[in-house]
Amino acid sequence: QKTAFTALLNQKGGCCILPKFCLFFNRLRISQLRLCYVSEKLDFIIELEGLLRERKKNLPEGSYSTKLFSEGRDKILQKVAEETIEFVIDAKNENSERMISEGADLIYHLLVALVDQDLSITDLQTELKSRHK
Repeated sequence: QKTAFTALLNQKGGCCILPKFCLFFNRLRISQLRLCYVSEKLDFIIELEGLLRERKKNLPEGSYSTKLFSEGRDKILQKVAEETIEFVIDAKNENSERMISEGADLIYHLLVALVDQDLSITDLQTELKSRHK
């Protein structure tokens, strides 16, 4: 008897994976489980984008995001450029820990730039999918 997994979608578009005893293990694709797992983990980026949209609209006092939106597009794009350079330097130096930190900063500032121009991370996803052959 082999163990298989059943992937169930939840209402947010993520999923949970439940172990299930099954004789048809070979019918399940591991890549489907991997995609499901990754999708669930990327939900936070969508949530963060929503928070940034809210911050842009309401400009709450004391928020770093508010500061960026208030300082304008040039400042936001400057931050994207700075974080990109820092990420590249850390990659060149093979500093994985710093790459993760700077990569997170880069993604955050990229999201701010997208939101500032009323674009979405899903717009990037659509573009990437269109390039996939």
